[in-house]
Amino acid sequence: MEDNTILEQEIDRYLEGTMTVEENESFNERLKSDPELLTEVELQRSIIRAVRNERLGKIIEIEERQLHKQVRIRQLVISIGSFAVAASLLGVFYLTYLNNCVKLADRYYVAYTYTPLPSRGGEIVSLTKADSMFFNALVELKKGSKKQAITLLENLDHSNNEMVAATDPAIKWYLALAYLKNGQKKKARFLLQEIIKKPNSEFTEKAKKLLNEL
Repeated sequence: MEDNTILEQEIDRYLEGTMTVEENESFNERLKSDPELLTEVELQRSIIRAVRNERLGKIIEIEERQLHKQVRIRQLVISIGSFAVAASLLGVFYLTYLNNCVKLADRYYVAYTYTPLPSRGGEIVSLTKADSMFFNALVELKKGSKKQAITLLENLDHSNNEMVAATDPAIKWYLALAYLKNGQKKKARFLLQEIIKKPNSEFTEKAKKLLNEL
């Protein structure tokens, strides 16, 4: 056979289609009469085909990865969008619910009336620290500081201090209103039921009516 380098160049030109018409016809004639040359050409053709298939496979793989990446991004965007919509709807529902609770509590809120009682000696009985805490809680509730009012009333509700102005039903009533303003219907309902258990309380009838509306 011819020199390997020259032969390889000829085969490359033949397979690439860069030969002239005359060169191509001459090479085809040689293929018919030279089995070794034909085998070498077929081998080179197979190698080229394999390389092309490998490159094509890599291109397809890269494209598939890009496609999957885009799909994941799209799904993520859709998920985030759906979550945002759901969160927005929940926010709207909660604000509507809380607003209704506040309106209901406001309809039943009336300032607590206290008439100072004289002692046996005729002097006005001084308010206790617990009484002061009670009235401070009502001020906070009136201002809209629901959490502050709840904290004061809860501490007062669990204290054993004697009170001159505030009564146990009064504390429970205003604490129930504070809970309601804060959207805590379950806690408000429990306190209203506690008030109803004392039929002689000034808040009994109010508690019944409010309980029916919850």
